[in-house]
Amino acid sequence: MIAHIHPITGDKQTIKEHCHGTAKFAENFGEKIQLRNLAYISGILHDMGKYTKTFEVYLETAIKDKKNAKRGSVNHAGAGAIFVFERYYKGDELHKLTAQLLIDAIFSHHGLFDVITPEGKEVIDLKLSNKEQIEYEEAKNNFIESVISLDELDQRFENAVDEVERITCIIKKLIKECDNEKERDVAQDFYYGCLQRILLSQLIDADRLDTAIFCGDRGVVNEADDEYYSRLWDELISKLENKLSEFKNTDKISLYRKRISEECYAFSNNPKGIYQLMVPTGGGKTLASLRYALNHARKMNTERIIYVAPYMSILDQNADVIKHIFNRDDIILEHHSNIIIESEDESEVWKHLTENWDCPIILTTMVQMLNTLFDGRTQCIRRMHNLTNAIVIFDEIQSIPAKCIHTFNLVINFLSYACGATIILCSATQPPLEREVNYKLLMGKPRSIINDVEEVFNQFRRVKVMDKTRPVGYDAAGLSGIISEIMEHSRNVLIIMNTKKAATMLYHAVRDWNDHLPQKDKAKVILLTNNMCPQHRLDFIYEIRDKLRNNEKIICISTSLIEAGVDISFQYVIRSLAGLDNIAQAAGRCNRNGELDEGIAIIINSADENLSRLPEIINAQNALKPILRKYEEEPEYFSGDLLSPSAMDNFYKRYFKEINKEMNYRIKDRNTNLLDLLSSNETGIKAYYTNSRKYPKMILNQAFKTAGEEFEVIVNNTKDIIVPYNEEAVELINILNGNSSMEEVKSAIKRVQNYTINIFQQDYEQLCTMQCIKPLLNYGIYALAEGFYSKETGITLDKDMNFLLI
Repeated sequence: MIAHIHPITGDKQTIKEHCHGTAKFAENFGEKIQLRNLAYISGILHDMGKYTKTFEVYLETAIKDKKNAKRGSVNHAGAGAIFVFERYYKGDELHKLTAQLLIDAIFSHHGLFDVITPEGKEVIDLKLSNKEQIEYEEAKNNFIESVISLDELDQRFENAVDEVERITCIIKKLIKECDNEKERDVAQDFYYGCLQRILLSQLIDADRLDTAIFCGDRGVVNEADDEYYSRLWDELISKLENKLSEFKNTDKISLYRKRISEECYAFSNNPKGIYQLMVPTGGGKTLASLRYALNHARKMNTERIIYVAPYMSILDQNADVIKHIFNRDDIILEHHSNIIIESEDESEVWKHLTENWDCPIILTTMVQMLNTLFDGRTQCIRRMHNLTNAIVIFDEIQSIPAKCIHTFNLVINFLSYACGATIILCSATQPPLEREVNYKLLMGKPRSIINDVEEVFNQFRRVKVMDKTRPVGYDAAGLSGIISEIMEHSRNVLIIMNTKKAATMLYHAVRDWNDHLPQKDKAKVILLTNNMCPQHRLDFIYEIRDKLRNNEKIICISTSLIEAGVDISFQYVIRSLAGLDNIAQAAGRCNRNGELDEGIAIIINSADENLSRLPEIINAQNALKPILRKYEEEPEYFSGDLLSPSAMDNFYKRYFKEINKEMNYRIKDRNTNLLDLLSSNETGIKAYYTNSRKYPKMILNQAFKTAGEEFEVIVNNTKDIIVPYNEEAVELINILNGNSSMEEVKSAIKRVQNYTINIFQQDYEQLCTMQCIKPLLNYGIYALAEGFYSKETGITLDKDMNFLLI
């Protein structure tokens, strides 16, 4: 019987061929974490439901009449799951657990479901009782006769039970670190949910890879072996060492950067685990962490290094550095949110553009990483198994959204201790994720890659922080006056605001007085916000560096996108009140290379900032204000330094207390949270008991579908808009809007990411009303009409564009 018919050639792939092909891919994926049999069974059984006459008729009809074919109208995902339930969901708890992992994966390979909904509906019971509708007996009998014997399946299942037992032992060790019985129960169920998602990820990727190969796209398969990766890491290590040898280590700062790099190199011999790379701003942590990762990958036979940055500005800069050093575009994948195919119903053409992170080096954002870990869409789930046995570098880890802290900590523990991943947390202001929270990160020993962190920080101290906040905040005019005074005796200043609106208002205020200065006294005034596309921001950053290097007068006004990871150095920095971690990161853009005896970082509060949609900043301000008062009264309490480790510890204790209730990811309009949905689902079980007066029959009862639908890193809906920033952007828009070949479209999609901006849904709708947006053919991509993009401020309508300034 037939699983797929090629839409062009008419070639047919049998269900047996597809199930065995999928099972083989899944088995290979599972072998990386010693789950080969569990993964194999999921692959071999996932399409059992296609072994019916009804499905065969549906498939042939769909090929003849594509337009009227209703995709998914024949439910084929349930038969394999029902088979596992009937044959294997019995015996001891370990056998039932193994069976349920398979049941949930097979049911979910075309979309997640809730075992029990938050409202108490037992969805899995409805699915398991759906035998007649899906013609289960016909499918089962045909499958067993044609694909695999019961004896082999039974043996595979017993082997899978042993594999799950190994993971269970790891989970039992992990939950011992919890503080109480309730937290242990939640953590255990959450870890089993992680195992479920890994298994589902392996199945989805295996299913799609086998189908893609049948359709003639052999390029989707990674056929590299261990020798390939050994040679690759050796090549990249050599290129990085050559780059490092070019640095002149003549001054104190450079010598300490070299020391940090050497300690990272030495630490690469340590076992896999979760570690902190706590390096002062300007300490060279990007290349130091990369040096660690390459050497650790070489020693541990790792296939993948994933670099995660919180902001596009950091990713823009570091991707450029890494690509320049390695000069190997074929082994580097940049993946961020600019152009991603989100809808399952998109045209078949987009399947060829799907990414599964099967690449040696991946450069991505925290948003995409968190989507991979928690988002419910199959394209996000598909990527997750490629985090196993990987090295993941989280740059500026303090930027993790507060609401994600507990779920993030737990999934990282699982990836490291159950899936062989090495996790590196980089920051100059490490948040205490291993303490001060309910669900803690379980750090490796030693925790820190760098020895004697305090001494290193002392050597890098080169900025004086001054508190200039006042009861009534500064408006744009008042702050502009302070900047004017600074520029009378300085060549440059950086101002970082909390909102795009406040930054833009200040930009115009500064431009007003700067434009009236004599030519010799004028400074270049640059605005940086996310209303500009990545290439626009990057071009400005290059211009800023050139002017700083040439000692030209420059005033840069930015949002927080510039304060972490961007390698620039100003004489003065002004930071709008936020968290002490933000203040420290901003100070890292001041006197970065020790050009002055002492740089000056000034904390101010703005009267122009509306923070109602930024509660995390409000919480951070509330945590910092008492520290500022204490420092004013008794500076020696913090060793005379607002950025001292004691001040930072004090801040995080206060801040984590402020946000503790948010760390479980509360879900609006529901009496539950993401952590509960992905673990014990206490809300759903209570509702189920209230409705039925009995307890659920399954071991795991997570509401995976609801959790996946509710999860959003950025709460507001956004749209991706391509902007006509330059000639290349206009050319790419024309390619995507014309009669271009598939190869041209594929190339354009990758290149156009540099010219794409995320805007809020309400802003997108207003732009549409103003007829500023034009759709590009049928790809679900939109472009900004020419004339509405400013080389100074980004997206603009010349006047009254405040709705974009949030």
